[in-house]
Amino acid sequence: MFDVNLLIKYFITWEGYKDLLNGLWATIQIAVLGLIIGTFVGTLIAVVKIVPAKSVIIKILNKV
Repeated sequence: MFDVNLLIKYFITWEGYKDLLNGLWATIQIAVLGLIIGTFVGTLIAVVKIVPAKSVIIKILNKV
């Protein structure tokens, strides 16, 4: 069965809470990076769709 004493021993004695916090920090970093990349790509797509296709770069991006 589940041993509460082993859980307490791992988290407090062996400093397992640091592993948990490191995992949460990595998850937050990945989420924020995804948010930044998604915002950048979404803005780029919106700008390409709105701006008239007069320049070569906009024409190329509009076809992508």
